[in-house]
Amino acid sequence: MLDAAAQLDALWEAPVGLALFDAELRYVRVNAALAAINGVPAADHVGKTVLEVLPDQNPEVADQLRRVRDTGAALDVEVEGYTPRSPGVRRTWRVSYYPVRDGASVVGVGATVVEITGQKEIEQELRRSEERYRSLFESMTEGFAIGEAICDDGAAPDFRLLEMNDAFERQSGLRRREVEGRPIREVLPRIERAWIDTYCGVALSGKPVRFESYNRDLDRHFSVYCFSPAPRRFAVVFTDVTAQRRVDEALRAAEQRFRSAIENLPSGLIVADLSTRALQWNGEALAIHGYRAEEDEHRFLETLVAEHELRTLDGEPIPVERWPLPRLLNGETFHEYEIVVRNERLGWERIFSYSGVVVPPQAGLAATGLLAIQDVTERKRAEAALRAANDRLREADRRKDEFLGMLSHELRNPLAPIRNALYILDRTDPAGLKAHRAKAVANRQVTHLTRLVDDLLDVTRIARGKVQLHRADTDLTALVRRTAEDHRALMQERGLELAVAIPLGAVVVNADETRLAQVVGNLLQNAAKFTPSGGRVSLSVGVEEDRAVIRVADDGAGIAPEVQGTLFEPFVQAKQTLARSEGGLGLGLALVKGLVASHGGEVAVASEGVGRGAEFVVKLPLAGGAHRAPRAAEGPRPGAARRRRVLVVDDNRDAAETLAELVQLLGHEAETAFDGPSAVEKARSDPPDVVLCDIGLPGMDGYAVAKALRAAHDRRLRLVAVSGYAQPEDLAKAAEAGFDDHIPKPPAPERVERALE
Repeated sequence: MLDAAAQLDALWEAPVGLALFDAELRYVRVNAALAAINGVPAADHVGKTVLEVLPDQNPEVADQLRRVRDTGAALDVEVEGYTPRSPGVRRTWRVSYYPVRDGASVVGVGATVVEITGQKEIEQELRRSEERYRSLFESMTEGFAIGEAICDDGAAPDFRLLEMNDAFERQSGLRRREVEGRPIREVLPRIERAWIDTYCGVALSGKPVRFESYNRDLDRHFSVYCFSPAPRRFAVVFTDVTAQRRVDEALRAAEQRFRSAIENLPSGLIVADLSTRALQWNGEALAIHGYRAEEDEHRFLETLVAEHELRTLDGEPIPVERWPLPRLLNGETFHEYEIVVRNERLGWERIFSYSGVVVPPQAGLAATGLLAIQDVTERKRAEAALRAANDRLREADRRKDEFLGMLSHELRNPLAPIRNALYILDRTDPAGLKAHRAKAVANRQVTHLTRLVDDLLDVTRIARGKVQLHRADTDLTALVRRTAEDHRALMQERGLELAVAIPLGAVVVNADETRLAQVVGNLLQNAAKFTPSGGRVSLSVGVEEDRAVIRVADDGAGIAPEVQGTLFEPFVQAKQTLARSEGGLGLGLALVKGLVASHGGEVAVASEGVGRGAEFVVKLPLAGGAHRAPRAAEGPRPGAARRRRVLVVDDNRDAAETLAELVQLLGHEAETAFDGPSAVEKARSDPPDVVLCDIGLPGMDGYAVAKALRAAHDRRLRLVAVSGYAQPEDLAKAAEAGFDDHIPKPPAPERVERALE
């Protein structure tokens, strides 16, 4: 059984015009049929009088409405006029007014409007003249026929068609010359009994009927109106409603597609009737909240509150009345309301973006709320990651600026004592004490500059994965003992005690001995830098499980907790004053980490805070667990060094001439060339024993010089590259060009001496 509301809604879908007026005789509601008659949308009637909706309407209509309201008596009238939809066609309607009561009081007026234009015209024409009837009959666009019921005693009901117009002939598929005057069962033996019963029923009862029929042969839909113009007679009006039916079907299909689209949305959607607070959820909304479609929808709000916890993105709890769904049910509109949702029952936590839209009531429909739900968890995580990356970039940029300032300071500082030393050497006895001190100063500062450049290159190689290790089984105890002795003078100079604890047996690791000594040396230099005079630095070697362990500890300045996490990153230093008395580029610990990692080890730092010292721990894998004696140091090669003839090639005259003088001080002969072509010519005319050649020469670079000399002298000539290009790929390129050795600039005298042996 339909409830009262459903029955009322069905009534308003009737094909006759319906209207409801309040006590002020303003429209409260109209149905689609009346809106079509008036040519005005249903929503545009509400709240207006008849004359406000249709200014050209006969004022008698308003008088009729007032009469029914004031007297409380129903009223039937016939109205003739035009409609906005068909301004040139005069039409006739039968209007029935009735009072709407609340108890004994009349609180409004209802009206039904039925168009009887065709019926009235037909009746009038039948009463007037056959000629006018025929003219109208044949000119009608609707199919029209008049028939007669055949109800002979004892025979089955039948009918015959007496007249039909051209439109009826076209729409029914019947031919008048074959049909008119003959029993329909004779013409159409297979006619359905329902047609006979319908037409005969109208002819005998006088009650009209209206229905729709589908003609399969014509693929057309017709609206059929059948009435009785005279006893035992019936008239049939066929109206082609195919277009309207197809529009209706298209609307139903569109609605179905819309419902399907809503159901298959990747986002959740909740539709709420704000008058009843009833909810409809699509599949995604159900899945988001952990519900099933067959569950009681009216309990969803109750369980939503019980099973979920909502917080702001900052972690603040959100009271229930500010949750998205209660806000929507209270008629509030909001957009992209992003919150954290935790489902206690399912144990998940996600970030959702909610948007609520309220559609106001219209055309008699209650207000509707739409709540869209989008899972933005991954997007928010990506945004957070992007912000973190930007923060890291800004931090890196800040460190870059600090580094450039440090680099400027550290590179300029040694230049002042070097310049001063040169000035002193130029004005004092070369063998005197002042000259000796000046040379020592210059040597220390050049060594410092070289170390800075080497650190920069090493960090670059490690960052690019280009560091080359020459690994061999190495006794870590012997290496640490030698490195400690190399740095003991530094400790004494700074007034520090160096305590070394090394086991008696060998601890063997597979490592690059030079690089590992660099790791220990950097840690000792770091400890010396940040430990005040009178302090203590300890160095120890041990074995823990299957790893060799080096510990360097001090009781110096300590490390603030906020610095410890970034201490091994390049260019990171603890705060220093503008004097930068401790110097350095902040690369030492970054080199330690990179070199230890390249050996398959790890390094860590521990400090209890500022002023409480620090301990650095390096762990390296043992060489297969083997413990062997340290390798014997290589002795000098047999044979005495002999005097060599050396050609020095460099486009920088100062560099070429000072290197030539160094070669001469080492007991060899030296000649210079300042470009590639002259070097090749000199080597061809008077071949030397060794060529010390720069790479970055103008016109003809060092690689081309090497290839030319190697082609002319094969292997009888020793070629040594002397260049600031000292990356691994530079060494490989030099070897490919024919160089036997490579000395990085600035060339250390000891390195030059070995190259000439």
